[in-house]
Amino acid sequence: MVPALLKGFLERVFIKGFAFDFKGKNQSSMKLLRGKTAHIIQTIATPNFVLYFLGAHHAAKALKSFLTFCGIKPVKIMYLGRARNIYEKQLKKHKKCIRALAHTIK
Repeated sequence: MVPALLKGFLERVFIKGFAFDFKGKNQSSMKLLRGKTAHIIQTIATPNFVLYFLGAHHAAKALKSFLTFCGIKPVKIMYLGRARNIYEKQLKKHKKCIRALAHTIK
């Protein structure tokens, strides 16, 4: 799924009664965070196209599923490749992408 530290954080913050709850005999889920949105930014040391070959995109997709279960929609994912030993030109490109994303947040 995601790194253990993040998983622990999610399990302690997105708890029953805050992020979700269950109702009725069949214990159908109630999404308590409806109306919220999220943006996931995942960095990876390799180029983006390698992300799919390594299966690293599954962590962000699992996190997206978790947030959607709590009612958070839409959840958008941005992958930023070559994050380790990054060159100045690539760093500027990543910052530009993040700034553009930040300006879309309401």
